Amino acid sequence: MFYIPIYHFALTDWNIKQQQLLEIYNSTDIVPYNDLSTDYYHNQDWYRDKIQMIFKNEIKEFCVDVKGEYRVIGCWFETSKKGEFHTPHDHGVCGYSAVCYIKYNGNHHTPTQFISPYACSNKGNYLKYVPEVEEGSLIIFPSNVLHYTHPNRTDDERIILSFNLS
Repeated sequence: MFYIPIYHFALTDWNIKQQQLLEIYNSTDIVPYNDLSTDYYHNQDWYRDKIQMIFKNEIKEFCVDVKGEYRVIGCWFETSKKGEFHTPHDHGVCGYSAVCYIKYNGNHHTPTQFISPYACSNKGNYLKYVPEVEEGSLIIFPSNVLHYTHPNRTDDERIILSFNLS
């Protein structure tokens, strides 16, 4: 009856894309905010078009699949240092949102956790979906789906890029 799409890309040319993303990341102003570190509340307009170009092939493939035209309308980096996490949130009804795992160690870090928008009919609890990701994974999902991350329990930083498509 209901279906919530999620798109998972293993990025091609990951070494090149990772280097490009880290160059942008190193030029941003990542600051602590609540329980994580981000540049979300600073001006990211200067790198939005760069993000669109880095992911042009994946965005094009996504657009073919959803039969629509989408562009990056906002982007930001997040760093989870030891103890940092992102509380449950969504990105509103802007279209779709994405997470790219730039520095991610599956032995130490946990991926984004997605919460079903409706309760399980026989138990009443909310279901959770946890995608299998690795460094170089790109996940695209409806922007209004609730999601969060667990606290980083190591000294190994987790770096992701998030962006919205509309």
